Amino acid sequence: MNNMLWLYFTIASYFLFALASISDRYLLAGPLQHRRTAAFYGGITGVWAVVLVPFGFEIPSIGIIFIALLTGFLGVAWLWALYNALKFGHATTTLPMIGSLAAIFTLLFAFVFFREGIMLSPQIIFAFVLMLTGSMFFYFDKNRTTGHEFFRVLPASVILGAAFVGTKLVFEDQGLINGLIWIQAGSVLFSLLLLFSRHTREVVFKENPIKQKKVWGAILLQKSAGGGGSIMQKLAIWQVASGQLAFINALAGVQYFFVLLFVGILAIRRPSILKEELTKKALVIRILGIAGIAVGFWLLLT
Repeated sequence: MNNMLWLYFTIASYFLFALASISDRYLLAGPLQHRRTAAFYGGITGVWAVVLVPFGFEIPSIGIIFIALLTGFLGVAWLWALYNALKFGHATTTLPMIGSLAAIFTLLFAFVFFREGIMLSPQIIFAFVLMLTGSMFFYFDKNRTTGHEFFRVLPASVILGAAFVGTKLVFEDQGLINGLIWIQAGSVLFSLLLLFSRHTREVVFKENPIKQKKVWGAILLQKSAGGGGSIMQKLAIWQVASGQLAFINALAGVQYFFVLLFVGILAIRRPSILKEELTKKALVIRILGIAGIAVGFWLLLT
């Protein structure tokens, strides 16, 4: 791969997503338990894209408008599915499985839409397999995971794979700026549709959990880190070749390496956190996962 800029954007995105996931776990466990409301807050922040309008807004073809809006819809739907999986699972096992499965679905969808761009050398295929396997290692903790958790992450994985391919299609046709504007418009529209739910309206307008002081810090961290991670990830999608789009998902284990790092830092003040997160067996499994991802990195860079 000649242009490796996508790889650095991907690593930066997973670092920021790891920060956001810490806040997600806190919010979903207490002050923001209603998943549709959490998805609403995540999608409505897409209004930030209006600042891009002076720098390249255009009206594309009807077909591209449909794909862009649908991709924005999928982005919010993914948040909903993600929060549903996180509500009943563990971030250090649920998130790696979503990323690993999403890599497979992204590759399948990319083969349908970018068949001519799928030209992978044996070395690149081996790197992909190593990264994917390394990410999946983060999931294999039999003391925690169940078959029910697998089926909870499946919808989020399919939606994420479709959203990746939709984003790439829009970027290839419209470029970064106009593509972002239309995709974010889809996110905002779908968020507004969520308000048709009476329960969601009550939580957003009556209970308004984000006005609580104990929520502000977590919300600020989640939106800042999550928003920054989303931008970095879209930049990675913009830069990566269509045939290697699934590599971004395959690198999901990087995020959970950062999650474990942050958990270890938090454990300095509360040692029980690390005990809750990791057994000796789980630690060995995750080290193997990191090793697989590292070797995959090396293969990509050589």
